[in-house]
Amino acid sequence: MGCGNGQLTALISYGVLQLEPDLNKRFQTFYRDEIGPYWLPERALVDSAYATIDFPFEEVRVPAREIRREWRFSEFWGYLLMCSAVRHAQEAGCESLLRNFADEMSALWG
Repeated sequence: MGCGNGQLTALISYGVLQLEPDLNKRFQTFYRDEIGPYWLPERALVDSAYATIDFPFEEVRVPAREIRREWRFSEFWGYLLMCSAVRHAQEAGCESLLRNFADEMSALWG
């Protein structure tokens, strides 16, 4: 539970965004397969919720938490534009990948 001397270590992270079922399948494909190559390797730690790190102390699990939001498409797209993988894809000249995804999601969003 601790790191010695009464100290505690807490690792808190966010997971992969989950959308409504009719949107989620398309988003997960984008996240994993299309934009996936543009994530830095360290992103795997977030995706695994740090489960791949072998800590030298006993793990104490806490209940999962979630944040629920109702977004317009523009808010969702604004969130995605902040993601480092999206910025890396833009820098690599993959605007068409992002534009196609935006067009498909916008149509699905309704």
